[in-house]
Amino acid sequence: MDYRLAYPSRSLRRFLKSGLPVRAACDQACDLRLNLRMNAAAAKKIGIRRRPDSSGLVLIGLTENRRHSPAGSLTVRGKAFRQAIRRLSRVRRAKVQIVSTVLDSYGWRRAVERRWLTLTSKKPLRRR
Repeated sequence: MDYRLAYPSRSLRRFLKSGLPVRAACDQACDLRLNLRMNAAAAKKIGIRRRPDSSGLVLIGLTENRRHSPAGSLTVRGKAFRQAIRRLSRVRRAKVQIVSTVLDSYGWRRAVERRWLTLTSKKPLRRR
């Protein structure tokens, strides 16, 4: 199965309000699932209180909608958890790891991609 992933937005404000879009272009029917993670030290610094996993990352969000797509283009949004939205709305920059899992039409995992994105905004969504 051939696929391509694109990350059209790197805006922190857009991520907090409507989620982080990830676009997949597959040559056959596919599904895309996202995990959004952050470095445990950075998460603790801004006040996100979750236990880190074995890799030292904290899960801050998941896929908003899971839907199956025929061959072609599929856009999925990764939404942050409520606590993470509250804490991230007070910063101007956040480095987030996106773990994208590409599944075929039968639900078998075909590929897992990990990518770090730095999300920025000119000013914070909320004041401190």
